[in-house]
Amino acid sequence: MLFVVYQQIELDTFLPIALEFKRLKKRKDIRFLFVDQKNFKIINQSRTLNNALNRCGKFYVSPRLNNKIYYFIRNVLLKFEIVFWIYKSKCKVVFFPSFGHSQNSKFLNFFLNIFKVKKFLLWKLRHVEKTNVTINKMRETNVPIKSKNFFDGYIYYHSLQKGFLKILKKENLIEKRNLFNIGLPGTSLAWQKFINEESQRELKELQRRFQNISNIYTIIGSKSYNLKRHFNDTITSSKQLSLLVKEIFILDPNCIVLFKPHPREQKKTQEAIFKFFDITEFPRFTFTYLNTDVLSKMSKIFLFFETNNVLSTTYNILKINFANINHYYKRLMKITNVQLETGYGDIRLNLKKDWKKKLKKIIFETNSFKTRKYFQKEKDLIKNNKLNINKLNIIFD
Repeated sequence: MLFVVYQQIELDTFLPIALEFKRLKKRKDIRFLFVDQKNFKIINQSRTLNNALNRCGKFYVSPRLNNKIYYFIRNVLLKFEIVFWIYKSKCKVVFFPSFGHSQNSKFLNFFLNIFKVKKFLLWKLRHVEKTNVTINKMRETNVPIKSKNFFDGYIYYHSLQKGFLKILKKENLIEKRNLFNIGLPGTSLAWQKFINEESQRELKELQRRFQNISNIYTIIGSKSYNLKRHFNDTITSSKQLSLLVKEIFILDPNCIVLFKPHPREQKKTQEAIFKFFDITEFPRFTFTYLNTDVLSKMSKIFLFFETNNVLSTTYNILKINFANINHYYKRLMKITNVQLETGYGDIRLNLKKDWKKKLKKIIFETNSFKTRKYFQKEKDLIKNNKLNINKLNIIFD
């Protein structure tokens, strides 16, 4: 089988599924095609994702358009290599993250039809849509009616993906036995085993770099563009970051604070977040590009500039939302019907009020917050949506 990938959010979704196929179906040759070399370089920064890819099998990376002749030759050779592998391995299915990316290679699609390879839209997103502020996601969830003549079916992960299901119904794309709800990729047993191994290895690596680590706190970064668009203010977020990190080290001096940048954040724009933050003041503050599931096994808590997809796709960890809630953001929250605390393990920390006392309690009494109040929706989501790839057996008939 072949998974087509454009950006990291898709790979985060597809890898647990691929590893589960490898575990249950004993499929040795699972491959990935990365259609954007720039995005692949970003993905390549993560040891977690690299190690998971190597467990699955070989992967292909589309060439970058620098020289038109060079690009043409490399692209043709790559497509021939993929077609030859599809024929030789008797590949039965290709998974695409969107209809747009399924149409980028007429050459490849021609041979998929010749070899009668099934083609499925494996939805790129797996989060609960109402847990983070979004502005008009209809463009991202666009699945046109003409996709019906291309895809053999559509695959999603849980009933709370209402935007995706809504567009399928609107375009009259749903037929008998062409829609599959396979459950949450992150609950894959193969993936859980993998991230446990990875987290233990990465923890040992950190312990070699830093002595006497008491706890690890991970800050999940946002794109500066989103902070500017959603809050109309990156300065306050930068100041809040500095205040928060200083207080964490006052409360827990031997801890490590990890900062995970947004995968698509540019280094130049990231400077806005650190404008009022002097990294040299904190020798035990460092950057990480590890997968959030691995980080959740290593960390005491997650902290967010603003909640994002990670809120409902990474489990069993307390998530602290220290967003700069101003009137711009409140307006967006009302538009998209998002609450400050959603039941997916998130807690609001208002840095404009008595936040130090609450942070101290979170750090020293973490387990007291792991209650039904804060985690009920997450527990229900996992309980009702365990990954079951056997629902896809029809694909291989």
